[in-house]
Amino acid sequence: SYDDPDTRRRFWGLNAKIDLLDDRLGLVPFFVQQSYDGVLDRQAVGLQVDYLTDRASYFGMVDYDLHHQVLNHLLVNGNLRLGGRTRVYGGIDHRRNPYLTTRNALIGQTIRDLSELELLLVEASLEDIARDRSALSTMLRLGLQGELTEGWDYSMDASLTDFDATESSLEVAALDAHRDFYYSLQIRANDMFGRGNYGAVQARGYDSDTARSVGMHLNNRLALGESSWLFPRLQLDQRTRLDTDQDQLRVRPSLRLDYRRNRNMRFELEAGYEWTDRE
Repeated sequence: SYDDPDTRRRFWGLNAKIDLLDDRLGLVPFFVQQSYDGVLDRQAVGLQVDYLTDRASYFGMVDYDLHHQVLNHLLVNGNLRLGGRTRVYGGIDHRRNPYLTTRNALIGQTIRDLSELELLLVEASLEDIARDRSALSTMLRLGLQGELTEGWDYSMDASLTDFDATESSLEVAALDAHRDFYYSLQIRANDMFGRGNYGAVQARGYDSDTARSVGMHLNNRLALGESSWLFPRLQLDQRTRLDTDQDQLRVRPSLRLDYRRNRNMRFELEAGYEWTDRE
């Protein structure tokens, strides 16, 4: 709180840290209970798990609310080195967004007191209204990084996010379901024009229920001696709105100069231009 402690919100929690397999496996079970305006807001149990080896690392978490009887969060992330500088990573993030708590019933309301809001309810409960305000979302991500040849690196990344619709209640409008898909490919050359220089080109795209976009970004760094660097950049983006078939083309060149006189003094000068053509 900006002004003073918010005494309406109280919580207590308990967790433990358990290390196994020579500290490569870590387990953190937890319990948390929270109240708001004297009403039970959240009561959850969960477990965090992390596992680390010389070639891989994994992290997972599960959070289940006992009061609302829903899975608030399931998260699994992994990172595996296949050999050399090649590694693959990915994960799944399945959650209530925002976390389902009883005070979510206040979202979209002018009333800021749960007890006062409960007096207005006839057929539904505070928990029912709170559930209507919390959407279910799932994100999947997969990526690959490696070396094409000496001095040349690549990275590929893709993610898919799916949001479920919410329910309309107490004159609060529902949110529509939507899906977003991102993907990118980047190739980078290190020390291409001497030590400390690099050049990179990235192609990326975005696809959703309402818009589609593709673009290419060029990013370079050129060393001008030991204390100055030049960063020429260029962005090209083409975007289409699917609901109106409206196209937009954008070009953004820029040039930045960095000068570092010493550890405590640095100067930056940047100039850019943006040209947009929209139907």
